[in-house]
Amino acid sequence: MIHGLIERTADLVLQKPRTVHISPTYRCTLKCMQCDLWRLPNDGELSSSRWIGVIKAFKEYLGPFALKISGGEPFLVPGMMELVERAKAMDLYVGISTNGTLLNDETARRIVRAGVDEVHVSIDSMNPKIHDHMRGAPLAFKRAMQAIERLASLNGETKICLATVITSLNLEGLMDLVIWAANNPGLYTITLQALFQNFGAPYDPAWWKRSELWPRDRDLVTSVFDRLMDYKSSHWELANPMNQLAAMKDYFLHPDRTPTAVCHAGKTDIAVDPFGGLRLCFSLPPIGNLLRSSPGRLLHSKEAAKRRKQIASCKRSCNLLNCNYEDVRRDSSP
Repeated sequence: MIHGLIERTADLVLQKPRTVHISPTYRCTLKCMQCDLWRLPNDGELSSSRWIGVIKAFKEYLGPFALKISGGEPFLVPGMMELVERAKAMDLYVGISTNGTLLNDETARRIVRAGVDEVHVSIDSMNPKIHDHMRGAPLAFKRAMQAIERLASLNGETKICLATVITSLNLEGLMDLVIWAANNPGLYTITLQALFQNFGAPYDPAWWKRSELWPRDRDLVTSVFDRLMDYKSSHWELANPMNQLAAMKDYFLHPDRTPTAVCHAGKTDIAVDPFGGLRLCFSLPPIGNLLRSSPGRLLHSKEAAKRRKQIASCKRSCNLLNCNYEDVRRDSSP
């Protein structure tokens, strides 16, 4: 009784998140150059049945919310489709991010039949060699394209979206990919994401100076982003809003400058790691574990207050992440 009263009183002051990002695993079928999550230990990952319990707890506390499932590669987790189906049965908005390598015919049918709202498939280039090189495996491009074709052939309501990381390797051909995606009747949108320091790697503010993926051709950066912004003005299929594209251009031209975007980490968006750790920010330690405490109690804890102060004074560039921009979040509202 007292615990419930405390949570309800605190809710009057603290905004409840609208989106919960879960990473059921850091394991992956690929070894992407722009990610280190696949290098992390994976002992102690929650089972799909425990994840269902976590999602129920969030539903009880938040009411309707958007559930975004990523990884690692989520389809490596046994029982993932049952988890997805149970989440949709709770009347949640559900989105899945995948590299497509495990998305077979049966999984595609279950995704569409369950009414999954959006599936984001990673495609970095129309050149298979570039995509496969960035993703660290042969045939990665072919399998991702097959995943898109499987989903599109079912003519369901699931929105099929492309997700693309901008690097030095794919920058020159980026417009070709964007135009192809915008004109593909099976696709809903393409969302671009700026290259950041690899997720899972120790923080290093000068990481970009040593990264082979960092775009160093300033004229090419300017030309490509000017074309992207011009294209965006008449094509909604490029999901990134204009102000984000402008901020990305400035970020690549001036990597030492702190981006001024407002960070929604811990406010509208929160995350859960594979072990049940509730994180207000992907890059900061958990505020507690959902196997031992409720979402409401953790979100109103002293550790959460401490983390919000850290986020408020953070100078990292990851405030350019797509979750901080309303246009690319427009379909995430429950």
